[in-house]
Amino acid sequence: MTDINQHIEKLVNMLQSPKPSTRYEACEQLQVSPAITPEAIKALQHALHDPYAEVAKAAERALALHQNKPEREQKKVTEEATTTDDQAWLHRQLEEQTNLLRSIKNSMTFIVVMIILAEIVGALYYFQYIQALQ
Repeated sequence: MTDINQHIEKLVNMLQSPKPSTRYEACEQLQVSPAITPEAIKALQHALHDPYAEVAKAAERALALHQNKPEREQKKVTEEATTTDDQAWLHRQLEEQTNLLRSIKNSMTFIVVMIILAEIVGALYYFQYIQALQ
């Protein structure tokens, strides 16, 4: 069994967890997986009826993404994982996800800095206003 298949099997097992947060995380990770197994699809279909709405919505998003992928694209990703060095393939996938997260983090940092600057500018105008009143 390849590393990616083992990982997907682990995620399918996580969908059976009594903790809603664990089931939610499994759905989210399955959504970003390049390809998933038929067992994972069945588990996600079962998760559509989860008593926690957020888990059910996450399962719906994951299913929508994977069921709308062309079959040949799914097959290509699976073949790539099994015919090339699995470690290198997984490393590339991890690197892509890391770069995406970095760009999101950089965007969030920029937004936080802009909010802080706006607060500082607002405070400066306030102090100027107070001085003008005196």
